[in-house]
Amino acid sequence: MNIDDILSTADNSKLRLTYLQAVVSSMPQGISVFDENLKLRVWNAGFVEIVGLPPEIVVDGVSFSDLIRIPAMRGEYGVGDPEAHVRRITELALKFQPHRFERTRPNGRTHLVHGEPLRINGQLAGFITTYTDITERKSAEEQLRHQHALLETVIEAIPCAVTLFDSNQKLLLHNQEFTKLLELPDSLFENPPVTMERIFRFNAERGEYGPGDPEQIVRSLMARARHPVAHHFERTRPNGQTIDVRGVPLDDNSLVTIYTNVTERRTSAEREQLAQVVFNHTPAGIIVTDENFRVLSLNPAASSMTGRNADELLGTSILDLVLAEADWKQDQLQATLALHGTWRGEVSMQRHDGQSFPASLRTNRVEENNGGLPRHYIWIFADITERKEAEARMQHIAQHDSLTGLPNRLSLLMRLAQLLPEARRHEWKVGIMFIDLDRFKIINDTLGHQVGDELLREVACRLSNVVRETDFVARLGGDEFVVILPGINNPADAALVASKIINALSTPIEAEGHELHTSPSIGISLFPDDGPDGDSILRNADTAMYHAKAAGRNNYQFFAADMNQQATERLDIERKLRHAISRNELALVYQPQFGSDGKHPTGVEALLRWHHPSDGMIPPDRFIPVAEETGMIVEIGDWVMHTACREMKH
Repeated sequence: MNIDDILSTADNSKLRLTYLQAVVSSMPQGISVFDENLKLRVWNAGFVEIVGLPPEIVVDGVSFSDLIRIPAMRGEYGVGDPEAHVRRITELALKFQPHRFERTRPNGRTHLVHGEPLRINGQLAGFITTYTDITERKSAEEQLRHQHALLETVIEAIPCAVTLFDSNQKLLLHNQEFTKLLELPDSLFENPPVTMERIFRFNAERGEYGPGDPEQIVRSLMARARHPVAHHFERTRPNGQTIDVRGVPLDDNSLVTIYTNVTERRTSAEREQLAQVVFNHTPAGIIVTDENFRVLSLNPAASSMTGRNADELLGTSILDLVLAEADWKQDQLQATLALHGTWRGEVSMQRHDGQSFPASLRTNRVEENNGGLPRHYIWIFADITERKEAEARMQHIAQHDSLTGLPNRLSLLMRLAQLLPEARRHEWKVGIMFIDLDRFKIINDTLGHQVGDELLREVACRLSNVVRETDFVARLGGDEFVVILPGINNPADAALVASKIINALSTPIEAEGHELHTSPSIGISLFPDDGPDGDSILRNADTAMYHAKAAGRNNYQFFAADMNQQATERLDIERKLRHAISRNELALVYQPQFGSDGKHPTGVEALLRWHHPSDGMIPPDRFIPVAEETGMIVEIGDWVMHTACREMKH
């Protein structure tokens, strides 16, 4: 019996309401109808289940605000005051505007919510909303077809196109979605009765069914339409949309057809196929387990990396593949997964042959569809052996001197940052030795950098052989080295090591056929006596080293407080000396030289003097050593030669 028969034979509205309630209750979708005052009038169990409402409060006449307050209190509309969400959503509902959106609830299921204003005899009678579970991507159109045929007054709210043709192929019923989805003009429906043949002809003439003679296409379609049978197919329109078409003949040979836009579903299916291809061909290992970590499936990459095929791994615990380490514990993993549903880190995984390899591992929990309980875990891992080796190489390069292989300045600072807090805690003394090679610049400039490099390598080797295994030798650059002596008892221990270094470097060094002689100037500072941190003790050891040079080189000096003042004065001299030539602060005085008889002059000796504008006369014994150490003596020597020659010529 169709809807016209039901409405014509119904004795009163109560019978129609009974039919309506029966139909609504049996629908697989959730449905709710609120009147113009937003009072609930029609609903079904699907509405209660999908929205997650306590059944006892869902009664006829309950207000829209009272119902949405339940999910608002659960935080389903986002953070903030639940009452503010209730007011906002209620205000939107009072506008009775159509809407269509997807919403994912906390239980993980996604629903298509479609709402339309309900009009009876042209008057606003309320609002009807459908809630379609699209999680499984199953179409509910066929199940809803018969129920919706009984709801003529609400057919416009159905989120798909619907038509009802009688046995003579005349259009009895359709909704606006039908004209919208198939892009049919209003003029096509102006002169009833609208026939199936008219619609077929319009579509054929605009190329909806492909190339060919429109009249021949119409005749072929009508021949099948006169003998309707249940049918289901998909058709891709010229605009690229894919429409799922389902037709079912009724007992009186009328035909109900539902048209659904499944473009997104088709795209989703294609994405699923692509995902399967990716799953099978991705180089990353992927394993799916149940909530007890038992393997359910794995891709070929996972089998290849572990050396186990699917038959060996299915049903076993994935934790059997992961080696327990100090920074990775099974209970930590489980606690993190229980709290956040995800875990990522680096682990060691075991192959079938017993060998292990480092792997980056990420685990995500897939929630149960109902109840929010964990159902599956996705484990994605990759062999990072090459990356680890590259990182180790890069770390070694970053922390070591490329010429000597010794730790560099960065490594030295890292070692001090690790050692000094421990020494402070245990009240240990730590010695810092700052070593500078005497006459290295002369060797390097005279014999070449290749000889100088060979000299530095040999010095590094001798330093490493002299110190203890617990000591630390680093090269800061150039001819500067630092030795850390942890856990010494007194300054004498540092002095003993310094003496050994001086003795070790006293032996000539053979480099590129040259016999080289060098000696160290060593400055020593102690932690915590000479400074509270690494910067200060390094700086003070450097200061002590300059005093070792001033004391005649090839010796060691311990840091003393007054050295800082002298070091400051030395830096001041260096800074001012760099501008002395350009500012014409240097001058020459000449001392005559006589022969052995003391009567006849043989020449004059040019003596350098520095007249500073504010400091006055600075004696040579204060600035000449600084000039030699900094290399400025070369520029000063050139100035002396040019000036002496020019004045002699004059």
